[in-house]
Amino acid sequence: MQSRRTQAERSSESRKKLVDATVELLASGGYSAASFVAIGELAGLSRGMVTHYFGTKEQCIKDVVQSVQDSSRAALASFGDLEGVEKLETIVRLYLREGSIYSKYARALYAVQVEAMTGTPSLRDDVAISNRWIRTLLVETIIEARDSGDAAQDVNPDEAAFVIEGTLRGVLLQVLVDPDVQRKEITEATWTAVRRILSIR
Repeated sequence: MQSRRTQAERSSESRKKLVDATVELLASGGYSAASFVAIGELAGLSRGMVTHYFGTKEQCIKDVVQSVQDSSRAALASFGDLEGVEKLETIVRLYLREGSIYSKYARALYAVQVEAMTGTPSLRDDVAISNRWIRTLLVETIIEARDSGDAAQDVNPDEAAFVIEGTLRGVLLQVLVDPDVQRKEITEATWTAVRRILSIR
């Protein structure tokens, strides 16, 4: 016999459903599509529940940004003992892989980034924090590659991470909006570009 879930467990489940629904709406229809009514309907909950958990749409979006970051951390933890060049290549290929959960996350985050630059500037800090986390991961991985002798010794990890992050975001954006792009070939070209940035042997 299964034990009854606690209030905290039910609350956590409901919150997750709402965040997941918001991600789906952002990814498919942009910021304006993620209304409280639409979020509640997609999550199978009431609009009042959305208000109860988040209060404002802005707070809901901030929770989405944090959720994407947490999910990314969990995915990266599955890399196990990968380090340096191996880990960097895995990041690049996973980021651009068709059907990857990152494709949905990327669409959602692009919608949030546009909104942060235009209609809701108060989201900028949260987006910036998320971006800095990704760059920190890249910096650590680049340092591993440099220290192992696989990347150039004179590479600047901070600058290289910034450029690589921008490259990945830009390539993925083009892939997402243009169905004619050959993703496999573009992924190979992107990894080749990253190798050149770091002078990987």
